Amino acid sequence: MTLDDILNVVLEVYVVNFYNYKLGEWKYYFENGNQKANVLYEVKKFQIETSCKDGDQVTFGQIIKEESKFWNEIGQIIKPSTKLVYELETVVFNQEDYHSESLSIQKGKVKLELIADKK
Repeated sequence: MTLDDILNVVLEVYVVNFYNYKLGEWKYYFENGNQKANVLYEVKKFQIETSCKDGDQVTFGQIIKEESKFWNEIGQIIKPSTKLVYELETVVFNQEDYHSESLSIQKGKVKLELIADKK
C-alpha cells in the first residue's frame, strides 16, 4: 500500500463521516420573531463535480416543499421563492481561519464553493 492509497482511505473516511447536511424538521425565524419557515429536509444523493472524470456522489439535505410551510414577515403563508429555498438548503461551514465553504444544490447537483474570509 502506497502513501497515496493511505491518504485516499483517510480522505474517504473523513468525507463519509462528516455530517454536512440538514435532516428532518427545521424552524427559521425573522429578526422580528415571526416564523419564516417550518421546513422538512430529506436526505438524497447528488452528483458533485470533483477532479475525477465522473465526479462523485454526496449525501445532502433537500427541502420537501409539499411538507414545508413558509411565511412572510407579517405572518401570511407564502409560496417560497427559488432564492429562499436556495438560502435555506445552503450549508456554510468554516474550514480554517481564512476561509469558509458552502454546499448548495444548483441545477440538480451539489456545488462546493470557497468563501474567502476578510481579515
